[in-house]
Amino acid sequence: MPQGGILSPLLANVVLNELDWWIASQWEEFPLKQRYQSRPHYKGKGTLKRVFLVRYADDFKLFCKTRNDAERLFEATKLWLVERLGLEISPEKSKIVNLKKSYSEFLGFKLKLRPKSGKWVLKSHMTDKAQKKCKETIRNAIGLIGRKPNQWSVMRFNAAVLGLHEYYKVATNVYLDFDRIAFDVRKTLLCRTKSHRNKTGLRSKAFQKFYSGFTGKIFYVSKLALYPVNGVKTSPPMCFSQEICNYTERGRAKIHEMQKAVSPYILRKLMEHPIQGQSTELNDNRISLYIAQRGKCAVCKEPLVLGNMVVHHILPRADGGKDNYANLILVTEEVHRLIHATDPEIIRKYLQKLECCNFDRKKLNKLRVLAGNCKIEYR
Repeated sequence: MPQGGILSPLLANVVLNELDWWIASQWEEFPLKQRYQSRPHYKGKGTLKRVFLVRYADDFKLFCKTRNDAERLFEATKLWLVERLGLEISPEKSKIVNLKKSYSEFLGFKLKLRPKSGKWVLKSHMTDKAQKKCKETIRNAIGLIGRKPNQWSVMRFNAAVLGLHEYYKVATNVYLDFDRIAFDVRKTLLCRTKSHRNKTGLRSKAFQKFYSGFTGKIFYVSKLALYPVNGVKTSPPMCFSQEICNYTERGRAKIHEMQKAVSPYILRKLMEHPIQGQSTELNDNRISLYIAQRGKCAVCKEPLVLGNMVVHHILPRADGGKDNYANLILVTEEVHRLIHATDPEIIRKYLQKLECCNFDRKKLNKLRVLAGNCKIEYR
């Protein structure tokens, strides 16, 4: 398998699953003779070495308390990987780091400890390489707006900015990093959008959800708000339960608890019966959307059922819209007809059908405009 191949993360998870359990057995899952509400904090007593593993595919970090424990675990893990799995670690990337003195890089983040109120707390930033890559991504998105100043290019820019914010927001000092990135790309943004900017425009629901508290200047292109590059908010990372697993009764119960919002019958039918003549990407995204939308229409919030569920392209294929996840939503047949209807009588007919629903009128009109139709005037 070549480096960076699409199957590499999956194969790494399969192979290194045993490493996860071995490390967990050294401390987190080690059986105790006496039950405690939480594990006692050993201070020089006992022979157990406190160690925690953080792993993503084949990249992992081992965190422990002392230099002596770190050296022992480093050698033990190298030996275990070679003897048990036949794997060798990279000498260039693998080393012991004292987080109180130096940064350690992991998945685009750099981590360090700092003293606060008599404790050591985490201080994290984006790595220099990650910041450079972010600037390149944002500048490319700005360039697309400059060449094609339309709503689709604005959506591409917004998707790029939001994606970067959502990934790096777990860094404690990420706002400083994006302040610097925003400063560095500002000149490009001002120059490339100068002749295309509007004084006002639409602030989408997504904008209001993620950037409602932003107090800086907002730019508008094609009557849509550009997401602020320095509008990121730090959010603590969610802890992952190792009990979530397809292969144990308890693990499956946790998964089922998470998916109670959708019908398992409909979900199975969507998987078993893809839309003929459509791409694999569209059919895969249809399943993901059904779960993400909790089995409800994106506009009228009515339950989606087999035979009354339509995959709608937000930007039509005729205008360059693709089958990617961000360009698709699931709606009912009535809503889909309303998005594309031009005959006033047909519009009135389907509006009457939706009278009992508390449907999102602004979202419906936004979809109509993107589909090339006029807004519906409500009384």
